[in-house]
Amino acid sequence: MRREQSVEKGLVGVDTEVSGDSTHGVNPRRARDAPRHRPTPVADKTRRKVNHTTSGERRPQGTLPSIEKEHDMQRMTRTAALVTGAVLGVTTLVAPAASASNGSSGHHRSGHTILRDSLEGSMPGGPVLAGNVSPGGAPWVVDESLARVREDGRVRVRVEGLVIPGTGTGSVTTITASVVCNGMVVATTESAPLDTDGDARINDTVWLPDYCHMPAVLVNPNGNPARYIAATGL
Repeated sequence: MRREQSVEKGLVGVDTEVSGDSTHGVNPRRARDAPRHRPTPVADKTRRKVNHTTSGERRPQGTLPSIEKEHDMQRMTRTAALVTGAVLGVTTLVAPAASASNGSSGHHRSGHTILRDSLEGSMPGGPVLAGNVSPGGAPWVVDESLARVREDGRVRVRVEGLVIPGTGTGSVTTITASVVCNGMVVATTESAPLDTDGDARINDTVWLPDYCHMPAVLVNPNGNPARYIAATGL
C-alpha cells in the first residue's frame, strides 16, 4: 500500500511539473506548430508603400501629371510651329503667282534693276523677236547705247549714232522702247525724238508683271511696235 501511494504521489508530482511547464514555460511542440507571426495591416501597408516608392513603380503625387503636362505643351508648341511654317510656305508660293497675274507699276515696288545692257542695230533678215516683231528693212548701227529696266517699271534708254550707214536716220524721227518679259512684249514707252545724228533719250515708267523672265528692250521706229531697229541681246 505504501508503495502504491508513493507511485501515485510520484505521478501527481509529474503532472504538477508538466502543468507548471505548460503554464510558465513554452511547450516545444506547441511552439513549432504555432502559426508564424504576421505583420499588422498597418505595418504591411507601410512596407508596400516603401517598396513601391523605392522600386520606382509609384511616384509622389503631382510629379507625373506635371511631366505629362509639360510634354503636352511641348508637343503643342512644335505642332503650332509646323503649322505656321506650312502656312507661311504656302503663302510664299501663292503670293508671287497672284502678283504675276495682276502685275503693277509704281513706287510700292523696289527699284531693283532687272536689265542693264547695250543695244545693237538690226539687220535685214535678222531674227523675229518676241513672237512677231521683225527687224527693219535697212541695216542700222549704233555708236553708243544703254538700256536699263527696273523692277518698278522705270525704263531708261539712251542711244547715240543710231543711223543707217550712208543715209542717216532716213524717215525715222522718233523712237519708242518696247519691254519684253517672258518671251512677249508687255509694255511700250512714250515716243522720244530722234535727231539727225541718231541721238535720243527715253525716260518713262511702264506697267510690268511682277515676274519678268529674260527681259529685253526693242527700239521701235516711229512708234511702230511691229518693227525694231535696235535691240538688246542680239
